[in-house]
Amino acid sequence: MKHNYRIVGTSLLALAISGCAVQTQPIELSTSAQRAQADLTAIYQDQEPLNAPLTLHEAMARAVKYNLEARLKVMEQALSERQLDLARFDMLPRMALSAGYAGRDNVSASSSESIETGTQSLEPSTSQDRDRQVADLTMVWNVLDFGVSYVSAQQKSDQRLIVEERRRKVIHTITQDVRSAYWRAVAAERLLGRIDGLMARVNTARADSQKLSAQRLGDPVEALNYQRALIETTRTLEEQRKALALAKTELATLINLPLGSDFTLAANDAYAVPELAVSIEQLEEQALINRPELREQD
Repeated sequence: MKHNYRIVGTSLLALAISGCAVQTQPIELSTSAQRAQADLTAIYQDQEPLNAPLTLHEAMARAVKYNLEARLKVMEQALSERQLDLARFDMLPRMALSAGYAGRDNVSASSSESIETGTQSLEPSTSQDRDRQVADLTMVWNVLDFGVSYVSAQQKSDQRLIVEERRRKVIHTITQDVRSAYWRAVAAERLLGRIDGLMARVNTARADSQKLSAQRLGDPVEALNYQRALIETTRTLEEQRKALALAKTELATLINLPLGSDFTLAANDAYAVPELAVSIEQLEEQALINRPELREQD
């Protein structure tokens, strides 16, 4: 009989352990596809359409407003603000409120008995109802908890400032990248045709030199050096063409436009280069004062 009890107990224990086991369910492909469609919709929604030639300042503004990395830093800053508010609330006294309903099946009555005679000296009586509502409000303020919460609030305040400096760094980087990509895209529109023509001329010159070498006309060493120079020139032109061809795509990515978007650049030939009427020492001082990385360390 005891053996049967052991078998039943072991079986129940094994069943309980197997029931507590956690099994990871694989994510279905349809779920990932729906999430991807939602992400694509959220990336480009609520953006102003680009109906006019894009200027440099407008490109910077769109990058700061719509760039995903900049938007992420904005959300991190908002999150740090909320965490700071919660840390401040922890310094307040804690208040607990409870309410309920109490009842019994008989009357809570009591009576008195004489110590000397042992007889009842007071008839049974009650001072509360059989059914009643109860409530309790408690306020607690602990000095130690207040100190810990105060230090935590100071840390959250510093973290909020750190996140703000990181956002400034992202904005600086984005504006620099937009400026570089914009002018490279302008140069690409003006130079790609010229580079293609120049590469065709270089290829023609190399073919002519190879023909002369095959006919053994002229100095062969000089011809080979000339062909090597033409090959190096072709490689340089191809690298320049590749860098210029990707500039417009990089600019579209920075201002959060869909890849393959057709837009024009409002490049002005009369663009005035601003003059910087400050000394190098002043620039160095301002950089050390306003650099986001250094302010984050401060």
